[in-house]
Amino acid sequence: MVNASATADAVCRGAPPERVGLRRGPSHSGSRASPRSGSCVVSVVSVSGASRTDVTPGDAWELLGVSDGATRKEIRRAYLRQVKQHKPDRDPEGFQRVREAYEVVRYFGYDPALHGDVLPTPVLAGPVDLSDQSAKEPPKKPVEASSEGVAEGAVAPEAVAGEEPDEELGADPNYGEYPTPQWELEDASREALDRDLEGLDIPEALARVRQEIDAHPERADPWWYLFDLLSEADGEGADGEEADAAVLQMLEEAVDAGFPVFISQIAQVAPASVTDEQLETLRGLPYEGASVRRVLFERRAYDEILDRALEVVSTDPPTLLLDVAVDLYRHDQSEKAARLYWALEREIEVHARGAELSEYDKVRLLFVGELAVLGEQLPAAVRRAVLDGLHEGDPLIYAFDIAAWARGSRLAARRARKALERYAPTLHALYDDSLSPSGTLTTDPLQPRMSKPTPIWWYWVAAFAVLRFFWYLVR
Repeated sequence: MVNASATADAVCRGAPPERVGLRRGPSHSGSRASPRSGSCVVSVVSVSGASRTDVTPGDAWELLGVSDGATRKEIRRAYLRQVKQHKPDRDPEGFQRVREAYEVVRYFGYDPALHGDVLPTPVLAGPVDLSDQSAKEPPKKPVEASSEGVAEGAVAPEAVAGEEPDEELGADPNYGEYPTPQWELEDASREALDRDLEGLDIPEALARVRQEIDAHPERADPWWYLFDLLSEADGEGADGEEADAAVLQMLEEAVDAGFPVFISQIAQVAPASVTDEQLETLRGLPYEGASVRRVLFERRAYDEILDRALEVVSTDPPTLLLDVAVDLYRHDQSEKAARLYWALEREIEVHARGAELSEYDKVRLLFVGELAVLGEQLPAAVRRAVLDGLHEGDPLIYAFDIAAWARGSRLAARRARKALERYAPTLHALYDDSLSPSGTLTTDPLQPRMSKPTPIWWYWVAAFAVLRFFWYLVR
């Protein structure tokens, strides 16, 4: 690709477009045009000469999301934001448009009053004939050395528009080389670490990851590698208590190193060890409601759990609130769980949020509702079976039916089947007749339905045939 900043000036000054890879054309309607650009349309071409994209200054500014008066730092930050959204390996066309827009914005946003008469040094992707343009370049001012070591007549990078040099973006006094995005550097580092870890046993891999942590203390991903390795060591037969202690110690080190996101892992591994300060930090992190609830359940703060759930009943996904209700039931907080269920049920009916629920979630809502409606009428075995099924994600209709038939609660089982047929017809087709009063059961809900149980009238026919046979013998 020919750099737009190297060729746009030649076109706007009258050079033949075919020599520099540009052509003239009308501006796009509604696009903002720079006073210096006139009606120039920058057509970025490949080295072979095939035209690829027409870019006007207005289009370029709009694509990057900056105004025509943006500073150098704002332009480059906008460019990096767009590069993160359009990564070259995932969206090459979008990445190409972003690069072209960046070149155009850099050129047409160039102000000689700030930068002097020296034009930006172009970055060329291939050989381009610029021999006829040498006479058209503006004369350069004489350069004299000053006492500060900065040439007079040139402008130091930190003096441009009165800005400080941006260390994150790298020094770029002539708008030349593209800065390497941070995500690209991190991806390369992760790939190198993956290659180094191949074939190593766990102690060697732990030592290698520790080296990576020491080399890049500002990054969190080496800590995640260490967490995975320690968890893997726990699963390979290491002493359970020692492995858990090692994982917990590693998580504490990661938090002390400045990565509070690992507090959520502490809440999962050992919720009792979460301190009050860590809990407050965890409350301020996004998407950590489940970890906060785990710590609160460990502390038996049921009132706070219910209050937090009722506050977000209109905003949080119903599935998460169902989890809270199930956990409250499992901790023998039936009254609080029922309050949460009725609030959730009212929210679903009033605001038509039922579309957010899958069939499986509708079944879970159904069983939580049965617990709230029937309450203490259900036998203890039925309640425990339903709660175990809700918590473990087992086929709920099995757990409910097993306990219901075992305790003779046929009314509860019949209510569950009718509601299941109404709210989740697909699951009803899978589960229907899988469990019969005789105890026939299939353990896999994805298996084809089992044959229906023998109708009762067949037993009458068989009994009549046996009696008739004995009557015949007696005769």
